[in-house]
Amino acid sequence: WDARFINMQRHLGEHMLSGAFHNLFGGVNKGFHMGEDYITIDIDLDGRMLTEEELDLAQNMVNSAVWADLPVTVTWFDDYESSLALPVRKQVPHDGRVSVVTVGDPEDPFDCIACCGTHPSSTGQVGLVSLYKCEPNKGMNRVFFDCGKRALDKLTGDFAILTGVSKRYSCSPDDLPSRLDSEAE
Repeated sequence: WDARFINMQRHLGEHMLSGAFHNLFGGVNKGFHMGEDYITIDIDLDGRMLTEEELDLAQNMVNSAVWADLPVTVTWFDDYESSLALPVRKQVPHDGRVSVVTVGDPEDPFDCIACCGTHPSSTGQVGLVSLYKCEPNKGMNRVFFDCGKRALDKLTGDFAILTGVSKRYSCSPDDLPSRLDSEAE
């Protein structure tokens, strides 16, 4: 995979996941880091932590949009005020030209955000979005995740570990929690 394409996948996945947290729970993305092994976003919910059910809901919402292969368009505006013609999720006033990335139908987008990065032409090119964990960070939710082949590679590796531990305990992965509970007793 071309490194530039992987970064475009990951960047669009970040937009979509941030948009899902915003649309579902009113969360605001206040931080973003794209590392070698994972991506993090810091979602502010006024001190409230996301539940496992909410994380699953956001992940499923994003992957449904990925698999729907929605169009991704970039619209350029001469100034910030003109960019408000689109339903931009996060207002980022500044001087000069503004590019707005719209995911899906511009009349009813999955997400719409000002961004100067490059993106794939459709959500299907993201492939997969997989959340790894969420932990508190400065009163916000730090969500760890990845997209595309990197997400698949991590899930494949994690499943290999799970399978290996299950074999060690002579049980299926589904029975492993109860087997470990029995061992602990």
